Amino acid sequence: MLAIRLLGPLRLTRNGTAVTVKRRKSRALLAYLAVEARPVPRRRLIALLWPDHTEQTARHNLRTALHSLRQTLGDALVADEETLALDPAVDVDLHRLRAVIRNPNATTAALADALDLYQGELLADFDTPDTEEYDDWLLVEREHVRRLVVHGYQQLSARLEAAGDYQAALAALARALALDPFQEDLQRAGLRLHYFSGDRAGALRRYEEFARLLEKEMGVHPMAETRALVDAISAGTLALPAISPLPPKPLPVTAAVQAAPAPLPAARPLPRDEAQLPFAGRVAELAQLEQWRREHKVILVEGAAGLGKTRLVQVFVEQIGAATSQPVLVLWGQARELESRLPYQPLIEALRSVTLLPHWQTLRAALQLPALWWEEVARLLPELASGAGARAPDESRLWEGVYQFLAALSRHADLLLVVDDLHWADAATLGLLAYVARQAASATLPLTLIATSRAITPRSEAGTFLQSLLRENRLARLLLQPLTADEVLVLAQRISPGFGYPLGHWLLRTSEGNPLVLAELVRYARGQGILLENGTVNLSLLPGAPVVPPTVYALIQARLAALSEAARRVLDAAAAVGREFEFEVAARAAALSDIAVLDALDELRRERLILEIAGRRFAFDHTLTHEVVYQELGELRRRLLHRRVAAALESIHFDDLDEVAGVLAYHYAEGDQPAAAAKYARRAGERAVRLAAWKAATRFFSQALIATPMDEQPPLLAALGSVLVYAGDLARATETLRAALRLPAVRH
Repeated sequence: MLAIRLLGPLRLTRNGTAVTVKRRKSRALLAYLAVEARPVPRRRLIALLWPDHTEQTARHNLRTALHSLRQTLGDALVADEETLALDPAVDVDLHRLRAVIRNPNATTAALADALDLYQGELLADFDTPDTEEYDDWLLVEREHVRRLVVHGYQQLSARLEAAGDYQAALAALARALALDPFQEDLQRAGLRLHYFSGDRAGALRRYEEFARLLEKEMGVHPMAETRALVDAISAGTLALPAISPLPPKPLPVTAAVQAAPAPLPAARPLPRDEAQLPFAGRVAELAQLEQWRREHKVILVEGAAGLGKTRLVQVFVEQIGAATSQPVLVLWGQARELESRLPYQPLIEALRSVTLLPHWQTLRAALQLPALWWEEVARLLPELASGAGARAPDESRLWEGVYQFLAALSRHADLLLVVDDLHWADAATLGLLAYVARQAASATLPLTLIATSRAITPRSEAGTFLQSLLRENRLARLLLQPLTADEVLVLAQRISPGFGYPLGHWLLRTSEGNPLVLAELVRYARGQGILLENGTVNLSLLPGAPVVPPTVYALIQARLAALSEAARRVLDAAAAVGREFEFEVAARAAALSDIAVLDALDELRRERLILEIAGRRFAFDHTLTHEVVYQELGELRRRLLHRRVAAALESIHFDDLDEVAGVLAYHYAEGDQPAAAAKYARRAGERAVRLAAWKAATRFFSQALIATPMDEQPPLLAALGSVLVYAGDLARATETLRAALRLPAVRH
């Protein structure tokens, strides 16, 4: 039996064995016949594959391709004098997919199985025959298939929603939206499904992401219908639909008689896309975390965005699971900026992760928890409600109920409660966490609370939470630093054993040890063909200038967007100065008072966007932060700020301008002030001559010549010629001195 797979890379099998079609045009012919599924006129094939040939040559080429194809397909290729086709008995995945999606009587299971055939776009990575006609045909067919698959997932999601299986319906809808995220009706269906499954925060988060996508890509807002749906979700007034359950599936015999639950999972899957890089270093940090865990401390892993806080905790959790024979249960929740006003959202996410375990029902039956506490936990997880009791809400009783639930779980496994991005947590979550930490410590429960966070303002709610734990000696804080040079080199050698050192030095120079930037640089290198699949590095393609991958750029943009106006003005001015800057220069360039600048610097240091390096000097935390801030300024604002920086430097260093003449030349040139730039470039060149810095002098005199009037150039050319003699560049020195002699003398 011959089978052809078109959904994804082209694959042929005969009776389960892979078959290869060697000739390129023969593969293209086969792909066309397989997609069309009906007899195709030979004239169409000739026009498609050999449009630039004479008819006689094209027919000869077609016969040659057919001969090659028959050697592989045999009787599966059906031909007559006018048309070509494949035997209907050939199994083509695209035909099966079409038949099921277009059949209104197909079962839900059949529809799901058919959609599983879609392993990628039609003829993904197909080696087309370099004809415009064929390329156009393939583009159109890919679009048709994409729409067909979106329609199929939409059908599947609607059926699952009608049956009340909202999570599965949401998963099917996600596949459709991955292919077409701009279908607003599908986005609305996703909002409803989040809400119906009890995840109102997820619905609101989805809407915010969709609104940003529309604004960025199309410059429009969501439709009024979508906004009305979001309003109903926010108000909690959206009515639940009637449910028509799917026929129950028979349980396997082994499941029906199984008495004991399987071991609990050792760790939650990695919550962020950092898994493409191997984990390197952090040996001391992991050891410190283990020591604090044994001391029953509340552990806080702090650090700037992208330093790998979440990845470190993930690896730590995995090590705990591997090092102990006791079952380990990880409850993982994440605080998010858009949900910071929703009470208990990170804890709801963490607690709900337990109910998603395969053996949750068995575990629930084993928990010795009074009905009172089940009732309180059900306030956060409505799916646990039994329908009994209707007590008035009481915060202290709710907190005790959650604690009792965690205590009951800890009798069956070592418990780790992880809250990611604690700096976004709401006050209710922080209060409950503090209560659980105190109660667990006094009862010596096998419960470890771990949190990750960026910098926390002391007077914030999160800062109050940390201070209270510090006073009680319950908190241990790990300030995460960038990876060291040795750790980056080890990582590079694991990625590319044969080119570890050049790759490692490039990664270190650009990332400065930031793991997120490292991951994005590796992704960039692979996408640009710098780093090949076998680990080979194309050294000629390694960029010399800093590279800002899109993901890192967006991350830094988000950090900048949260700054106050004064802090952003100071940061913009500092970006024009350079990676390092003086307080006075930034203050004058930003046109703010010293007090306002000091407050702004405090905010920027708190957000770890800048660092104090010495006295009144500061530096951006990372080269890429400086790059993004500078690029965000825009050309006109950059010119203005460079002029303001130059004016500030002139004012501050009025008695030693020669010391900063080279810097002034740069800023006036970038500020589109060529005359001032030439003046200071000449002074900088003369100073370089006094220091016997011939290369620097050559550069400055050459810069000065660009904006110096011709009748004033002879002295400059003479000075440049002399410098070139000292630098050993005699040919260029001779040419420069001759040019000086040809110009008229300076007018006085």
